[in-house]
Amino acid sequence: MSSLRSPKRSYSLVVHLAIAALVLVGLRAAVNTLTSDAPDFDAACSEDRPYFVASSFRAQASRSKPPNMRAPSVVLFRDTPNDDPHYTLATFMQTGAVWGLAYRHAEPAVYAATYHKRALPYGPEGPGAIYRIDLATGEVTHFATVPNAGSQRRGSSMSNGTRAFDSARAREVGKTSLGDLELSTDESMLFVVNLHDRRIYRFAMPSGDLIDSFDHGAVGERWARDARPFGLAFHDGHLYHGVLNSRGAGSAFVAHVYRCAPDGSGMTLVADIGLHYAREGIRLRTVSGRSLGWRPWQDRPARPPRPGERQDRFTLHGPQPMLTDLEFTASGDMVVGLRDRHWDIEVQWIREHEVLGPTEVSAHRPTPTAPPPERVMSEPGLGFGDILRGQVDGDGWLIETDPEHFDDTNALGHAECALGALASVPGTDTIVATAYGVKDARSETIVGEEGVYWFDVESGNRLSSESLGRAGRCKPYDQLLRDGGVASAHCKTDVYVQFEYYRDLGSLGDVEALCRLRLETPTPTLTPTPVYPPPTETNTPPPRVTTPTPTETQPPPTDTPSPTPSPTSTRVPGPIYLPLMLKEHCDPKRMHADVALVIDASLTMTEHTRAGRTKIEAAKEAAGLFMDAMAFPDDQVAIVSFNADAYVLHSLSGDGDSARAALDAIENQEFTRIDLGIERAREQLTGPSHDVHNVRAIILLTDGRSNPVPVSQALDAAEAARREGITLYTVGLGDECETEALREMASRPECFHYAPDGEDLSAIYAELAAWIPCSPDQFWGRRSSP
Repeated sequence: MSSLRSPKRSYSLVVHLAIAALVLVGLRAAVNTLTSDAPDFDAACSEDRPYFVASSFRAQASRSKPPNMRAPSVVLFRDTPNDDPHYTLATFMQTGAVWGLAYRHAEPAVYAATYHKRALPYGPEGPGAIYRIDLATGEVTHFATVPNAGSQRRGSSMSNGTRAFDSARAREVGKTSLGDLELSTDESMLFVVNLHDRRIYRFAMPSGDLIDSFDHGAVGERWARDARPFGLAFHDGHLYHGVLNSRGAGSAFVAHVYRCAPDGSGMTLVADIGLHYAREGIRLRTVSGRSLGWRPWQDRPARPPRPGERQDRFTLHGPQPMLTDLEFTASGDMVVGLRDRHWDIEVQWIREHEVLGPTEVSAHRPTPTAPPPERVMSEPGLGFGDILRGQVDGDGWLIETDPEHFDDTNALGHAECALGALASVPGTDTIVATAYGVKDARSETIVGEEGVYWFDVESGNRLSSESLGRAGRCKPYDQLLRDGGVASAHCKTDVYVQFEYYRDLGSLGDVEALCRLRLETPTPTLTPTPVYPPPTETNTPPPRVTTPTPTETQPPPTDTPSPTPSPTSTRVPGPIYLPLMLKEHCDPKRMHADVALVIDASLTMTEHTRAGRTKIEAAKEAAGLFMDAMAFPDDQVAIVSFNADAYVLHSLSGDGDSARAALDAIENQEFTRIDLGIERAREQLTGPSHDVHNVRAIILLTDGRSNPVPVSQALDAAEAARREGITLYTVGLGDECETEALREMASRPECFHYAPDGEDLSAIYAELAAWIPCSPDQFWGRRSSP
C-alpha cells in the first residue's frame, strides 16, 4: 500500500475534522452555559450557614500506589446534618498539594498556595505556584508564581509517578514551597509566605503583579538562622505573621507573632509563646495519658521501635510545632493554630504489635486461635497540633497556654486533636478549626474521621462539627452550579476513591470562610515596584494572570444594601484534541455495572493482617466500601465465596443492603477452588438477572494457590468469562498467591492488583470502584476515566 494519500482523501479528512471541531466547540459552549450559577455565598453568611473551603491531602491510596491525581485538593463544604454533600473545587491534577487558601469576594474566587507534603506531588506550575479557582465557573487556572520557592525536584521516587515515601525530601517540610495565604481587607493585596527564602511576598490584586517582598520579624533575633515563618492574618489595616524557633533549646524555644504595615515597615512583636508548656496527654488504650510537649524540629522521619525493642526505651522525635495560622475575632481576641510537623514528614502513624504485658512488645505472631493483637499508635504519632487563645494585653496579646482553653478533645477521647488551620466568620466570636477524630467510624477505630470543629472562642466550647474525612463524599462543583447554587441532599454517586485513613492522617490543610470581609481603614492604591532583594534562583518575572480577570480595583462597600453582581469574564476556548472523538464512548454518569465480587474463603484467609484483624475481615470491609460506591438499584452486585466449592451468597441484584448482609455468611474452609469461584460469577453475569445495558465485571480476590486442582483450570474459567465479554479484575493478597497466573487471568495487565497485606485491600477496591463502569480502555489513549 502506498504511503501517500490522494488529495481528495486528505481534503475529505480535513472537512470531517473541521466539522468535528465545530461540534466540540458547541458542546463546550453548552457546558459553560450550564455552569453559570454560583451559590449565594453572602446570603449563606447572613443566614449563619456560611460555606467554607479546605485544602485536602487525601490522594495517598496505599503504600504501593501512586497518588490519585483525581482526588480533591480543595473541598467546598458547610455545616450539614449528615456531613453531606461536599464538593470538589480542584483536584491534584490541577493544583497538586496546596495549603494556604484565600477568598476574594469581588470576583468571586478562591486562591490556593502550593505546599510541600511528603509523598504528594506539586501541581503543574511547581513549588511556588498560586492557583485561582473561579467560583462562578469552577475553572482552575495558574494565577502567579512566587520566585525562589525551592526546587521542582521531588526525589526520584516522585518523578516516576509512583506513590512513594519521598524520604529524601521529608526534611524539606516547612522549609520549601509556600505557607499561608492572606488577602488585605480591601482585597487589593495578596500576601504569601515563601518557606524557602523565609520572606513574605505581596501581590497586587486582581492583576497578580508582584509588588515586593520583605523579611519576617525575627531576622534580628539571635535564633534568626532557625526562624520559620508560616501563618498570616490581616487585621485592622496591619499584616500579622507567626514565626517560631525551629531548633530552639532552653528559653529560646519560642514562637512569636509580629505586626507590620502592608509593606513590612513598622515591624512590632505583639505576642510571645513559650513552647515548653505542658500539653494534655493522649488517652489511648495502651498508652498512658502522659503529656507530650513540643520538641525542636528533626529533619528525618522517626524510626519506630524494631521487634523486641521496648517502646519506652527508644527515643523518638515527638511532636514538632509549626505556627500555621492566625485568626482574630470580633471581640479582638487572637487565636493561634499550631500544627505538628510530623503530619507532613511521616506517611504512616499506626504501628501494630501484641501487648503481652503493660509495656512489653513481642515479636510473636498470633495464630488464628489466639487473641488478635492490639493496635496502638506509636509515640511519634502523639501530640498533634494545638489551638491557643490570646487576649488583648496593652499593645499586644497574651497567649494562654495553661490551663488549656479550647476543648479540643475529640469524639474518640483523644486530646490535642487540632490539625493547625483556623477560619473565622467576620463579625463573630466563632472560629472553625481542622481536627482529626471529629466523628467515630467503624473502619477507623484508632483515629476516626477528620474534619472541622466550630468553637466559641470566649468559652472554648465546641459548638458543632463536620466530617470531611469520608471518601466518596465529594461531588463535582459543576453539579452545584447546575443546581443553581442549591446543595442537593444526598451524595451517593460520583465517588472518586476510598482511603485507608490511618495511613494518611493530617490530611487537611488550611480552611477559609467564604464570607465578605468587613472593610476597615482604606489602603492606598499600590504601584508595583521592583522586588528587593531580587530573587536568587530565577531571572524571570512572575507570570501574570493567564485568564481575563475582573476590571474593578476596589470591592463595593460592605454596607451596600443590595448585592453587587459578580464580575464576569470571557471564557477563552481551550485546545481541542480531536482524536478523543474516536473512542470516548463511556459516560460514567450514565453507565451502570453488574459486578460479581468473588472472595477467597480458604483457611489462610483467617490469618491476621498487620492491624490485627483477619484477612477475611479486611476483605469484607473492602467489599463493603466498594458497594458503598455503587449506585443501587441501577448497579447490581453478586457475592460469591470459594474454598473447597464455590457458593453464591447473594444472587445478582440491585439490593445493596442484602448484599452487604451476605458478606457475614462467608465461612472459611480448606482448599482454594479459584476456578469454581469464577464459574459461579460468570453464571450470575450471564443469567436472566443481568441488565443488558450494564457493563459486566468480576473482581476476584485470593491469597493462595489453586488447590487441589491445577491452576490451569482457573485460567480456563477466566478465559471463558472473558469470551462472554466480562471484564475480569484479579487481586492477589500476600506472598503465597500465584501472581503470574492471576495476571494472566485478568482481562488486561492493569486489571491485576497486588495487595501485600489485607490492610491494602480497601484502597485497591476503591480504585476499582473508580474504574467501573468506565475502565481506562474505554478512553482514547487508555487514560483514566473522569
